[in-house]
Amino acid sequence: MVKIIDGDLLNLLISPCVVIAHQVNCKGVMGSGIAKKIREKWPKVYADYKMEHKSGKLVLGYLCGTWVKDEQVHGGNRYIANLCGQNRYRVLLPFPQTNYEALEKSLKSLVAQYGKYAPVGMPYGIGCGRAGGRWEIVYNIIEKVFTNCECHLYRLNAKNY
Repeated sequence: MVKIIDGDLLNLLISPCVVIAHQVNCKGVMGSGIAKKIREKWPKVYADYKMEHKSGKLVLGYLCGTWVKDEQVHGGNRYIANLCGQNRYRVLLPFPQTNYEALEKSLKSLVAQYGKYAPVGMPYGIGCGRAGGRWEIVYNIIEKVFTNCECHLYRLNAKNY
């Protein structure tokens, strides 16, 4: 089940989402978009992601993440899930960088591991901003993957993808 919520995924005072998921590239770079904001808010997430890159584990469809302290969530801990849904990260490429199959694979892994425990929070338009994916395709994937658990898509504004 998918819910769209207006608000900032990373700045919520009360949120049922113990898990925050976002798309990353497989190159070990979190230099823009929500990935950069996560890197700045929780440096440990980036450090762990870089270690995964150095070990050669960051491949399309892979899921990795880090537990972080976050007093905004009940229990004080939040899992930041990195969904390896794009190989490249250059914005000016003439084609979308989001790999839909890889994003779906990493989302399925996420749901299998964490989806039964609490809603998963993700940015509205995941994989469609700087990565250039088509929102109607990504949204259909999300609806398909989250049929038996809850997903909250946080929208900063009413921008259409």
